[in-house]
Amino acid sequence: MAPITCKVVDFSMTPIQGIYALLECKDHDGNEFAKYESFSDDGGNIHYWFDCILADKPQELIPRIVDVLHCPRVTLTFYPGLKTAYFPWINIQTDVQLLDKGGHEFILSIRANAANYSLDHAVIPALLPGNTEMDWEGPRRNKRWSISTWDPLDRPPL
Repeated sequence: MAPITCKVVDFSMTPIQGIYALLECKDHDGNEFAKYESFSDDGGNIHYWFDCILADKPQELIPRIVDVLHCPRVTLTFYPGLKTAYFPWINIQTDVQLLDKGGHEFILSIRANAANYSLDHAVIPALLPGNTEMDWEGPRRNKRWSISTWDPLDRPPL
């Protein structure tokens, strides 16, 4: 199993609870075939996703682990502005092809009342078949990508 997970923290690495996230799973051509939603827990983590359902079609909410092996491309959108105006962004979005078959963790670091955030992506070795225990603090490969914003009044990074 190779899960898609998230963590939301502030710049001092303090977890932020209650940030809404939307995960759109897409095929290789970019066609959406599944949509999930979740909120960060008290540790800032999103390990489980719930089917995105319409209000007029009530369903039982079943927590799911979204597996990378069935989802080659995702659009992930965080909505920090829904929690509080403390965060200046309505949403923060990334569209990623999941080329590695390990688990993928997205780490959103946001600074309140400031014009910057960082969105990091880490690949976690895949879990062995039959092993459903997730060691979120375990070793991670060093492969990381980072997307950061900066104050437009500052000079852009070189």
